[in-house]
Amino acid sequence: NPRLPQIECETLAELALRYLRTVDYSVYREVSAGRRLHCYLLGKGMLPELLEALRYWRRGDPTEATAIKGGHDQSRWYICYPFFRDPVRAIPDDIYDITDEMTLNARLDAVTWRAGRLRIEGHAYIRRLNFGNPGDCRLRVKLRNRKTRRTVRLRVRPVHRPDVTASSGQSTVSYDWSGFAVEVSPRRLATAPGLWRMTNWELRIEVAGQGLRKEGPVGSV
Repeated sequence: NPRLPQIECETLAELALRYLRTVDYSVYREVSAGRRLHCYLLGKGMLPELLEALRYWRRGDPTEATAIKGGHDQSRWYICYPFFRDPVRAIPDDIYDITDEMTLNARLDAVTWRAGRLRIEGHAYIRRLNFGNPGDCRLRVKLRNRKTRRTVRLRVRPVHRPDVTASSGQSTVSYDWSGFAVEVSPRRLATAPGLWRMTNWELRIEVAGQGLRKEGPVGSV
């Protein structure tokens, strides 16, 4: 706690350090970059830096941190939290790796009938990946029969959705073009021509851009 007296902070830090010495470094990969940074600073005895990082989190600044692409093959993403690539502190880049935290956010917004066709509207983006222009990412939408696994691919129409950015709780990246609309004729969902059987279809979406690709089911409204 940044408000504790210095001697109490040092005592708590020493107790925590004793524990961290028993934790294998590979475990750090399973926690978020924020927690990883805190553990690293504590484990290295960098108390002033740890207190500064805690104040950074208390202010709510992490939501505005920028993500950048890197790694030897440009396949990883790093978050610009405090001391990132600071030549004095020399904290390894992998402490700031958020590639696995850049998850798919896909939501269903409306399902309606239009001229005898099923119309599905929603939005999808990869967290922290910019989607401010139609060409920033590619959307692919499909319906998959949960029983037979048969897949029906759908033509996607991009939809401008600035409201998605506004409700995302951050202003670092734009999700303005994360909206989509698809339509499908019921005939394409028939078990066989003229044959209908009750079944469940799962709506799935893929978002790809800047070397990242995420696929998953679309959540309900």
